[in-house]
Amino acid sequence: IVPGETRTLSRTGDLQMVVKRHLQGKGIGAELMRYAVSWAEGGALDRIEIFVRSHNVRAQSLSKRFGFTEEGVLRRRILL
Repeated sequence: IVPGETRTLSRTGDLQMVVKRHLQGKGIGAELMRYAVSWAEGGALDRIEIFVRSHNVRAQSLSKRFGFTEEGVLRRRILL
């Protein structure tokens, strides 16, 4: 989790994680998410933000299981 760079964003963190394809489906992503949320709830952050590509259904499902909700769509953000 990368905390915001300014004082006004210091209580918000950007969660970035990758599980290699051959390791997916083994609970690694859920364990990483569980740890990140627990760490933040321990007083480190008030908010975690996750950016998930629209075609990444597994990541969307995982984030929803942990209570995250979609707040918007960023178009043309990633150069493919």
